[in-house]
Amino acid sequence: MLTLVYKKRQIGGNHKLKQRNFILLANQLEIKESLLFKEGVAVIELVSKQIDSLVDEFENSFKTLKTARLVRDEFYKRKNHLRKNVAGLR
Repeated sequence: MLTLVYKKRQIGGNHKLKQRNFILLANQLEIKESLLFKEGVAVIELVSKQIDSLVDEFENSFKTLKTARLVRDEFYKRKNHLRKNVAGLR
C-alpha cells in the first residue's frame, strides 16, 4: 500500500535515489506495523515516535513534502484502526 502512494506522485530531482529511499522507508513502516500487531497497544506510542522521526528524516530528502506526509497519514490511519481492533478484543 505504501509503495503505491509513491507511484502516484511525480517527484523531481534524483528520481531513482528518492524511489529507493521511499521503498526503504515503506518497508521500515511495514516492519514496525507488524510489530504493533504482535505486541499490542503498549508498543504503539513508542513505534509512533520512531515512525515520526523516520518520516521527518525522509521529508528532508524531498523538494516537496506531500509524499512523506501521505506516508505518515497512511500509518496513522492504520494505527488508529489497530487501536480500535485491540480495544474491541478486551
